[in-house]
Amino acid sequence: MATLEAIRERVLRARAHAAVRHEDEIVRELDEALAKIERLQDDVGIRELRASSRLHAQLDAELGPLVPLTNDEMRILADSRPGKLPWKKADANDHQTEWRTVCGFAKYARFPSEGV
Repeated sequence: MATLEAIRERVLRARAHAAVRHEDEIVRELDEALAKIERLQDDVGIRELRASSRLHAQLDAELGPLVPLTNDEMRILADSRPGKLPWKKADANDHQTEWRTVCGFAKYARFPSEGV
């Protein structure tokens, strides 16, 4: 992963500066950090994430650039979905009341459609 590599490079630079200044304690701590980074890079989970990233990059390259849907395609997609959106139902206020009651907000919550 690029992030681990970037961190490793920064730790190496910091270690070099600390070594020049003869700051042995800092050098030891940075050596421990480098060892942890090396262990992380060899971790199974990290290797799997890298493989997944490579696969996604390959699939993105094969599929080509993303092309947004046209308005007609969006309308067809919306029309093909089952059911009706809650705010487009005739009894939308009943659902709001039910939601408030279930959540315990019956005496406190007001929806914009109900006024203040």
